[in-house]
This record gives sequence, structure tokens and C-alpha cells, in this order.
Amino acid sequence: MPAIAFFVISCSADAMPEPLFIWGEGGKGSMPTTRDEAETRITACQEKTGCLVCDAQIHNIHLVRSRAVGTKYNEEYSRTLGRPIKIS
Repeated sequence: MPAIAFFVISCSADAMPEPLFIWGEGGKGSMPTTRDEAETRITACQEKTGCLVCDAQIHNIHLVRSRAVGTKYNEEYSRTLGRPIKIS
């Protein structure tokens, strides 16, 4: 099955009401695909927002599709993370 690898960035941004803020999209509307690109986005954010404490972390994410394209969605199959449904 197809796998997509990208990076997301988490921080507790000073200006955000949520305790953890997760972001990754840039001006192009896509997630960073390299660690250098993610670090560049953190640097740009630091220059733009000027948070007193920057606790940003970069996370490598791998999304793997568990069913073939064109296969009808099956909620029970999805809940079991792609394992075959057990019929009693």
C-alpha cells in the first residue's frame, strides 16, 4: 500500500489558547517533506511571532493506506486497523 512520509511541528505557542499546537503547512499548502524544510519553517515562525520560549519539536510522520484504492469503505475493517474481520 502507498506510504506518505512528511513532518509536522508541535509547540505550545504563546499566543494559542490550546496547550499543544500542531502545524506543518507552509505558504504552499503542503507539509514539509524534509527535516531541513521543517527547521526552516520553525526559524521563519520564530522571526515572525517572537514567542518568549520556543519549544517546537519536529515529528516524522508516515501515513500508510490500509485498503486499496477503489475498495468500498468498511467501518469495521477500518476500526481493526486493516486486520481481516473475524466472523463468528
